[in-house]
Amino acid sequence: MVARKALFILTTLFVCTANTDELYESARNVRALGMGNAFTAVANDDWSLNYNPAGLSQVKGYHVSLLSLNLGLNGTQAIETIENISSATGSVGDQLASITGDRLWIAYNANMAFYMKNFGLNYFYDGYIDPYVTNPAFTSLNISYYLDQGYGMGFAFGGKDVSLGFSFRRITRTGGYIPIGVDSLQSVTFDEISDQINSTGVGYGLDVGVLWKFGSESPMRLGAVYKNLGNTTFQATGSSSSAPTGIDAEVAVGWAMDIDAPGITITPAFDYKHILKTSEPLAKKIHFGVEVDLPIITVRGGFSQGYYTYGLGIGLGPLDIELATYGVELGAYAGQVEDRRYMLEISSELGFDVDLSFSDFGSTNRRKLKQRR
Repeated sequence: MVARKALFILTTLFVCTANTDELYESARNVRALGMGNAFTAVANDDWSLNYNPAGLSQVKGYHVSLLSLNLGLNGTQAIETIENISSATGSVGDQLASITGDRLWIAYNANMAFYMKNFGLNYFYDGYIDPYVTNPAFTSLNISYYLDQGYGMGFAFGGKDVSLGFSFRRITRTGGYIPIGVDSLQSVTFDEISDQINSTGVGYGLDVGVLWKFGSESPMRLGAVYKNLGNTTFQATGSSSSAPTGIDAEVAVGWAMDIDAPGITITPAFDYKHILKTSEPLAKKIHFGVEVDLPIITVRGGFSQGYYTYGLGIGLGPLDIELATYGVELGAYAGQVEDRRYMLEISSELGFDVDLSFSDFGSTNRRKLKQRR
């Protein structure tokens, strides 16, 4: 009963702010988030399937990502909110009122993959919960909860200068956007919300990307991707009476270059995302950052939607640890309402040379090994 109550309150938390208007992207890489989420022209690993499938043309050797796990929280606010839940009493409405002004955002992801030059496969499990209230005077509780799981496959074609890539996904989505008006807050039950949260459907997504180098020996490159071509829609499955919300198409373009020096590689990058969302202000679509590979660690920094980001990568033999923090704009324009978020990723990856000889552990170690060659 206690666990049931806790789950119910967790999924019905809210904040009293302006209308939340986040430009959300699913299945984001902690490495990319640390460098401002500017990754369209950087993508050179299994995350190319999510950012730009043409990036598979940059892969060298064969790689098996045994498991990648990440968890995200919006800092101490999430911890304080969870602590307040245990002391909340009374009706649902009273319990929600007792934590007015608190905010909770939780994201989680698991990924396994095999990838090589021009080809990749992955399994993904990606979810988040982000509840809020849109009008403090007349409380309207809005819950955003999504869990996507499925399989992806990507291909890249082309020569030394230009590559074209495609990635396909089969997605089983659970959840949706659940609004609860002021009149319903005092009487709503866990079962009523649970029925809507458990709405499940299956959909298929297609991304098309391109990567262009300024000459085969140039360190600079341009990237572009059309994600969820034609929009990704879901068909209700099982006992679900309605299908979850679909995924809108998105277009992004990016620029990146690699600056190599003894013992260090510097990669600056720039992205312009959500081009199809013409009503959104320009500042919410701009992303830029830099990655600095050093002999021991990798450090990153940048700006995303007008807020700073930074990250750190550490290679520990068979394990990689990636950390990142970034800001998300929840208001109508950049600089209005920031939600500061923190991500941790732990992964294990094996690499093999083209002759199938064991090469290295982990993506962080792999990037350093390439740098020293």
